[in-house]
Amino acid sequence: MPKKKETVAGFDIDRAGIRAVKAVREDVHGDSTFRADGVAFRNGPFATDQDTIAALREVARELSVSRWTRVVSCISGKDVFVGPMEFRRLPDAEMSSALRFEMRKSIPFDIASSIIDYQVLPSADAQSDRVRLMVSVVARPLLETHLALFAAAGLKPDVVDVLPLACGNVLSAVRAAKPAPGIAQVALHISQQVTVVVVDGDGVPFLSRSIYFDAAGVFGPKAASLPEQDQRLRAEMLIDEISRTLAYYESTCKVSNFGSFRLLGEFASLTGMSEFISKGTGLAANPRGVFESLGWDGRPKEVNCDVAAALAMRN
Repeated sequence: MPKKKETVAGFDIDRAGIRAVKAVREDVHGDSTFRADGVAFRNGPFATDQDTIAALREVARELSVSRWTRVVSCISGKDVFVGPMEFRRLPDAEMSSALRFEMRKSIPFDIASSIIDYQVLPSADAQSDRVRLMVSVVARPLLETHLALFAAAGLKPDVVDVLPLACGNVLSAVRAAKPAPGIAQVALHISQQVTVVVVDGDGVPFLSRSIYFDAAGVFGPKAASLPEQDQRLRAEMLIDEISRTLAYYESTCKVSNFGSFRLLGEFASLTGMSEFISKGTGLAANPRGVFESLGWDGRPKEVNCDVAAALAMRN
């Protein structure tokens, strides 16, 4: 059987910068392998949409993204929800509308016009009238703004992932090199205003939580104007919220065996950040990202490209 090749470019974008990874996927007898075929990034901050669009064009040009390149992007923000749930088994034609009605009281943004996507998770009982789902909800204005930026740069994403699932895919790629069944791994994506905590692993439940935390004011350039004690107290608030999330996971999911954490996002490379999180949570930092775990060359030292790499490996 001939090899099936596909080139995929994963774009991880926000106001702080753009990280992009191009990978070549080869499918043989149902098995997929990936190799890195280029990395590009532009650091922000981007003051306007036009700045973001210009940077997107530059990155796409640097990676030689063509119309034959599959483009996968990622969306994040307060108007994004993702999580597992159990629901009654329904035909595909009825599932989305039923989920929209069911979740209208639990989603903190307008769900009437939001985009709902779901994936049926594996189950031991295929005949049950209940199914396990991974449900994603994105507010339509947020998605339309995201797509408009790409369209203005001459790009059209084939897939738009949500950040919590992309972080989960980072953990999956890292675990591929060293499987650890039954151990909960943690991803911490720290951006300017929101920290996303994702807990996932082989044989353990998925959990995602967004913490609204002013990381830019505590760890960014503005922090220099804060008294040292205030800076420390604010930073400890983040540790408290992360620890509370892990405690909730332990009590709810009945999983107490935590592995390491992987830092992602704008502040992942900040000096001392890994040590600070490790000391506060008691978890060890995992220094191996997607590039190291898969034996890829070309990882830039200046930025963390794990999310972009995971997007480039998205099915």
